[in-house]
Amino acid sequence: MKSIIATTLTAGVAFAQPTLIPAPQSYTEGAGTTQITPATVIVHDAKLASEAKLLAEKLRTTTGCLLPLVPESKDTPAAAIILDLHDAEASSYTLNSSGSQITIKGGDPAGVFYGTQTLLQLLPAETAGSDIKRSNYAFKDCSITDKPAFPWRGMHLDESRHFFGKTWVKRYIDTLAAHKMNVFHWHLIDDGGWRLEIKQYPKLTQLGGYRKGTSKGWKVNQLEVATSPEDFQSGDWYGGYHTQEDIKEIVAYAAARHVRVIPEIEMPGHSLPAISNYPELKCGGDLVSDSQGWTPSTQNSYCAGKESTYTFLENVLKEVFTLFPDEYVHIGGDEVIKEFWAQCPHCQAKKKAEGLKNENELQSYLVQRMEKFLNANGKKLIGWDEITHGGLTPNATVMFWIGMGAVNKTAELGHDIIMTPMGPCYFDFAYKNNSTEKVYQWELVPEQWIGTPREKQFLGSQGNIWTEWMEDYARVEFMTLPRMLALSENLWTKREKKDLANFLTRLDAYYPRLDAMGYNYRIPSPRPIQSAMIFESSAQAAFHPAPAGFEIRFTTDGSPVNAQSPLYSEPFTVDETLTVKAKYFNGARSSEAIATIDCVKYQQPNTTALEPGLTATYAEGKWNKVPDFSKLTNTTKHKVSDLSLGIRKRNDNFSILFEGFLTIENEGIHTFTLASDDGSYLKVAGAKVVDHDGKHGYSPKSGTIHLKPGTYPIELGYLEAGGAEVLDAFITAPNQKEQKLTAPHFQRAK
Repeated sequence: MKSIIATTLTAGVAFAQPTLIPAPQSYTEGAGTTQITPATVIVHDAKLASEAKLLAEKLRTTTGCLLPLVPESKDTPAAAIILDLHDAEASSYTLNSSGSQITIKGGDPAGVFYGTQTLLQLLPAETAGSDIKRSNYAFKDCSITDKPAFPWRGMHLDESRHFFGKTWVKRYIDTLAAHKMNVFHWHLIDDGGWRLEIKQYPKLTQLGGYRKGTSKGWKVNQLEVATSPEDFQSGDWYGGYHTQEDIKEIVAYAAARHVRVIPEIEMPGHSLPAISNYPELKCGGDLVSDSQGWTPSTQNSYCAGKESTYTFLENVLKEVFTLFPDEYVHIGGDEVIKEFWAQCPHCQAKKKAEGLKNENELQSYLVQRMEKFLNANGKKLIGWDEITHGGLTPNATVMFWIGMGAVNKTAELGHDIIMTPMGPCYFDFAYKNNSTEKVYQWELVPEQWIGTPREKQFLGSQGNIWTEWMEDYARVEFMTLPRMLALSENLWTKREKKDLANFLTRLDAYYPRLDAMGYNYRIPSPRPIQSAMIFESSAQAAFHPAPAGFEIRFTTDGSPVNAQSPLYSEPFTVDETLTVKAKYFNGARSSEAIATIDCVKYQQPNTTALEPGLTATYAEGKWNKVPDFSKLTNTTKHKVSDLSLGIRKRNDNFSILFEGFLTIENEGIHTFTLASDDGSYLKVAGAKVVDHDGKHGYSPKSGTIHLKPGTYPIELGYLEAGGAEVLDAFITAPNQKEQKLTAPHFQRAK
């Protein structure tokens, strides 16, 4: 895929270096130059007044003048941005620029809006800031044809655990809209606080919107929610809520930017604030503590047997319907504490009356009643995948986060599916577990459904932001960016056009735009040209150029990298075995993770006494990483043909060290990829090329090394720490396609 970076030089006009994220489906660069000046006007179709106004306002902050809005007519001014509609797919657009005229045509207003966001990215990164007041901008003429790959391109925000307020929620929506994300899943209700004003039940927010303590700390089954005004007279209380007027304002703000707002009204679990303030919603009977630390006084699941529960939920939903116009309402349905249901006479009576076998079916009964009520009011139900446990409701859309084993059955039943698995879609997870690269490479549609009619049932995905440990919006931005950018392209750009290396290059050029917007994003690590190097006498250690505003600091003596470490400016010679460590620095901020180049001085061994296969050393134990096998005593050795895990003696808590040789035929940069669940690493001639160690779900990680023709010793470690047991290894030789490392590749000493 061609790198979407252009440079323009025009006398007396500013320069532009457009970096487009997400990448459009088609981009063609012209020979001339397009200019925007104070003489430019915005010509728009009558149906596009809102899109034209938003574009004019954004350009005002960077030009210092408000470009005039001109209704569409027969006579179009020479210097114009023309916004128009044409007969095309919904959300699609074309953008054509030449000289002083830019034309954006969309299949609908959303498509035109997406075209305007692309136009803004064609301008220099600094224009994403405010009050630059530069009068002229220029960029290369171009032609773009574009449309999204998936209809559901979303981000979630949990505002129950931590409350951020109206101003920042709007900023969050702006971030989504600027990158063509179109769904804001708003988690307003949970044990941490009820954030949505419901006028019929004022105590939900006036009391249930506050919890004892401060914003810090989180122990869910020890939360204390306010239950009377007197509670506030002593101690610290944390919380807040959105009034209905706030909600209407935010929903309208999002709608103008073509972002759907999907409220999550959690039921029947995660409802401590409601149950604490309206005790008639609790289970009754002779309740005792359950096995998970919950007590009768802290139960957080509505009683599924009382009719008062259903009356309450329907009354709440009636007010929700007036605030959120979208067709969907998310009802949660996850992590329901059902032990109290099993002890509650009301729940047991309901089970008997409805002929239900167990508490899972009782939850399904509750969800089915809610779906009927939603459908009767013109709404559709979304729930987390736990709603599949007792039997799916007829029309539900399922949002999968943990129960991946039910995906295929749900698809076969004809239900729409939104894929948000913890790996890689939980952005509250550390970057080492859900990296930006992992988010980009993930394929949301299971392989067996690609190219089939059922593929359309997979509506898309979203990044989930659970805020137990995100106390302010700066932390939310850090955990969101740049992963959201990778997800936006994953969901917008067709899978055959996705290119990780190209994306990372564009992302490097995009950081100045994030700086201009004032985001507290996670600073990445430098990208080595090679992850590892082996050499007989010396080699050149090198990094890809740093993004604008960044500098690379490094060490070679094992010491920590800090702002006083040597500054990297060009490749440097390494002539001994050592590890290069490097970090980016951007002002007072620096990379969270360290980039390394493992350098090994090496001479090829005599490889005449080899035979097919590998040697595998097996050990059992509980480790967080692949153990040092040289220090283990209780191990067994095996001769194996490939990287199969078949020698394991039990199904979890073991490690294997594979050793052997690999023959390389062509000189050049070789890319090795390990995809594993849990940890893995690969050394070639003692140099660590891929470090994917530690506990994590199935995911790939790659590394590069320059190799000459020859036979090299390899060492591949694998850790199984519970869950799935998977290890795949791949090699991409220079100018060749990736291939899996299998038995024919390996040799071992006789």
